[in-house]
Amino acid sequence: MSLGDPKRQEKGFSLLELIVTMAISTVVMGAVVMISKSGQDSSATIVKEGQKVRDLRRAANLISKDLRQAGSGTLTVTTLGDGNNSIVFKKPISFSAGAVTWGVFDRSLGNSPSARNKANWAYRYTVIPVTLKGGIVDRQLVREFLDSSLSLQKRQVVAHFLRDGNGANPGFSVTPSGILWKVRIATQRPKSVGEGAIQKIEFDVALRN
Repeated sequence: MSLGDPKRQEKGFSLLELIVTMAISTVVMGAVVMISKSGQDSSATIVKEGQKVRDLRRAANLISKDLRQAGSGTLTVTTLGDGNNSIVFKKPISFSAGAVTWGVFDRSLGNSPSARNKANWAYRYTVIPVTLKGGIVDRQLVREFLDSSLSLQKRQVVAHFLRDGNGANPGFSVTPSGILWKVRIATQRPKSVGEGAIQKIEFDVALRN
């Protein structure tokens, strides 16, 4: 039985075959890396979008909780220069002989009842522009505590990158809707700092009498 030409059997890959094999391997590895990166990018995008939705829901929950305790006769709504709304209101902080004392109650103001209960103070939700690096403007929805002379005493940032108040998806608007008040919040990050998709939430709140 013939085993063929021994010299032919000992012959290895040619230089051309090695180059072609390496090229194919490089292409395959590149494709694997691209698929892996694409999967990682998609996962990161999902995480970021989920975080923005959770942040928006937390803002909505806080505003809803505050407004449910607000006195309808204490609420005022004004329109800012960018079309968004600003609201000022008070909550009942004590009752005596049928009379209600209106003001601010918040645990973050201090540890004692006198520090937490501020008669004639007011809450304000408003939108303020903050310029970041590169000239990017971050419209921030803030929760403020105003003293009896309406001077700012404390500020909390509730949401970032609100849209302006014009168009179908205003950044922050509070409007009467029958016996309820309709609240809308919409955010949209510039593409230079993230995805440019609009995140929005809308809900109704019944104020106190």
